Amino acid sequence: MTIILKLNGQIDLSDIKPEDIEIQDIIMALPHICRFGGRCHSHYSVAQHSVELAKYFIKKKRLDLARIAILHDACEAYIGDIIHPIKLQLPYFEKVEKELSTLIFKRFGVDQSSYKEFYAFDRRISVNEAKALGIWESCKSTPTMCYLTEIEGINIIPMSIKEARKEFVEMLIRVGVVKRNEFN
Repeated sequence: MTIILKLNGQIDLSDIKPEDIEIQDIIMALPHICRFGGRCHSHYSVAQHSVELAKYFIKKKRLDLARIAILHDACEAYIGDIIHPIKLQLPYFEKVEKELSTLIFKRFGVDQSSYKEFYAFDRRISVNEAKALGIWESCKSTPTMCYLTEIEGINIIPMSIKEARKEFVEMLIRVGVVKRNEFN
């Protein structure tokens, strides 16, 4: 039994059900979680990362990928984030993360069939982010970043936690994951 906390109680991670997942937990947590393990010159949240990807896909008229983008890291609201190079060395964590993500997508009715197509962009936006956050020089030659190219047309300007939360909520509504009245 693995118990994790949420806003209104706790969840047994070994017996989690879709109804255990609440959008409020995700909205509260993701703006506080900083990308790159916090090793950047400005706070840049997982919520903003998700919003930036969703905005990109909306411009490309790919609502299916925008819906994946806004929730693709939602599991981090429950299990936290681990930087990509370390995550690759932790197969059990990756398994739990994938299972929880699948449950979250199911809970909010998001089709994951285009996830592989989405994932390439999820990796590539790291270049845009690293450049905007002033850490590109220190990470451009790492094995998980050296082969990536930035996504044209994405300009990252870090938001405050409050701004990121607001943008995240608006994007959840815009892509149809939730309705405005579902969490007020």
